[in-house]
Amino acid sequence: MELGKKLIEIRRDNKMTQEDFAEKFCVTHQTVSNWENGKTYPDLETLVCISDEFGVSLDTLLKGDKKMVSDISKYQKNGRWYAKMIKLAITILVLFALAFTFYAIRYYQVRTQAESKYNNAIRENGFIAEKHPEESEMYDMFKDEDGIQYRITWTTFPKFSSLHLDYEEPFKMVIAVIQPDKGDDYSINVVTFENKTHIYFSENTEKSSSGKIVQEKPIVIDGKECIAQTTTSSEFDIESAYAENENAINRAVKRSNELYSQLYIK
Repeated sequence: MELGKKLIEIRRDNKMTQEDFAEKFCVTHQTVSNWENGKTYPDLETLVCISDEFGVSLDTLLKGDKKMVSDISKYQKNGRWYAKMIKLAITILVLFALAFTFYAIRYYQVRTQAESKYNNAIRENGFIAEKHPEESEMYDMFKDEDGIQYRITWTTFPKFSSLHLDYEEPFKMVIAVIQPDKGDDYSINVVTFENKTHIYFSENTEKSSSGKIVQEKPIVIDGKECIAQTTTSSEFDIESAYAENENAINRAVKRSNELYSQLYIK
């Protein structure tokens, strides 16, 4: 016998109307009608209450209505599946919130420290922006006591949405401009970027090769390997040029490394 017919039988045996039955189990008259017509089923908790109230075993109520048993079984499985999905979603949201909070705290902490260090180094070393800092690409420092002029690139800390904790690339650079000891036949720039130092020799003649590196030699200065390079002809004598300006170049390399560390290394 189907559950709906059994409920009708129980209700009539106990001389109850649908309204009486609905009131006893805290549902509406329409709900009871749907139960009896097989459109919907009572939930398990209500079935247990009906079983206890009228002394009818659950086995008797459920037996014979395979469709209802199947539907209830599916409902239970779906309920468990939805519960697991909800728990998983809540777990993911909690983890995301924790990660977001950690990143936000770390971002503002690192940004504050890095910008403070950068701005303090600019002030302490006398760097002056070519234009307004937000419009300038470079900061200049007047020539030091050795006659070497230093320049640094203006940089900014990334926006919160950039999801990284370092200055914007590629603007982490210190440039030292050296006036050669003998004449103006070539210029010397010591460039420190990505914590590496390059010494560029460029001839001030028509032999210049438009920035293309044609020679390079490793040179150890202040315990650190530097790369001496020339953008001039292959005939340019790097070793002689370095020897003629060794003291100035060595001072520039050491000072550039110090400035790079003050400005950019957290």
